[in-house]
Amino acid sequence: SSAGRVFLAYAVAASELSKFLGKGALRAYTAKTPTDRSELTRLVEKIRVDGFSVNEQFLTETVCGVSAPIFDAASKLVGTITLSAPAGRFDIKKDQLVSEVVSCANSISLICGLQ
Repeated sequence: SSAGRVFLAYAVAASELSKFLGKGALRAYTAKTPTDRSELTRLVEKIRVDGFSVNEQFLTETVCGVSAPIFDAASKLVGTITLSAPAGRFDIKKDQLVSEVVSCANSISLICGLQ
């Protein structure tokens, strides 16, 4: 899920990610689910750079989502905000939806004490 990958990006140290992911097979929920550890690691690294995670039918066919991290005063991850939508609707407004979710997460982070 997009929220799960945000937690991987911000709650699991980069040096611990491979250990956290383990060695067993990664389950495919749809044909688009990343099941290669290298690909998943790249996705997590991209989230750390971009500040959000997009799920394009990775977990459920025809459903997309975007999640952004919420931080506290110590810059610790305390949660995520996530929007899920039917793929057809999500794709049309993807950039705007991502922007709004990130903005909302930033606002909540300020309420939680992030400076």
